[in-house]
Amino acid sequence: MSVTSILPARIEREKGIAVAVGLLAALCPNIIGQWHLAVAIGWNPYLAAALPVASELYAAMAARVWAATPKHYRAQKKAAAWNMAVGILLSFALNGLAEAVAFGAIQVALWLVLVVAAVPTLCVAVLLHMAMSGTVEQEDETGAVYTSPADEPVADKPPALPPAIEVPQEDKPVKPRGTVRVSPANIAKARDFLERSADPAKITGTDLETVLPRLGARSRREALDKARADMAAHRPVQDALELIPALV
Repeated sequence: MSVTSILPARIEREKGIAVAVGLLAALCPNIIGQWHLAVAIGWNPYLAAALPVASELYAAMAARVWAATPKHYRAQKKAAAWNMAVGILLSFALNGLAEAVAFGAIQVALWLVLVVAAVPTLCVAVLLHMAMSGTVEQEDETGAVYTSPADEPVADKPPALPPAIEVPQEDKPVKPRGTVRVSPANIAKARDFLERSADPAKITGTDLETVLPRLGARSRREALDKARADMAAHRPVQDALELIPALV
């Protein structure tokens, strides 16, 4: 994928390392505390790690899905926000219970065992829901439904015309082009088109005619360039989040 970053390469590397180290440092107390909580209610020590892995992975992936959902998909964005809030509250509640049990403020009882035992099942349900989300059915003018750019119908192309004879013209001074402004909504549509494309590096402004029909050629190219720059700016954070399952 051809992307451009507004930051120097050294700063991009430092940013990615800082995000990864910060996430690891923040997750370590949560993982250890929830492991002790699982052991306290009777889980096998070798299987107790499943509790923090399931809860923290759910919270991290819910936050990433929310951040990656384009703003113009309002229903999906709202659902992802609620999912992220539930993941954060679940992690916070488990950490609080772990600390309370460790300091003797709460005694291990039946209600605590049942609450903690329900966490893995809840995480399985929401993770499977997230695995099936992220696609939107679209309908073209003929009524055909497709879910990705590869499934879009290909219009019949007119027969190729013979090459035109080039007539030499006098050189004219090229006038500088003015600044083209593109709205954030159009940039978000261009970015969504890139993310759904099989080969985003080959996408040009002409390919955006289906999603940005009201824009001119220059405006579509500007939206494409800004969408690629936006994806490049968010890529280090996404790469750092992808390291969480391996680090855990």
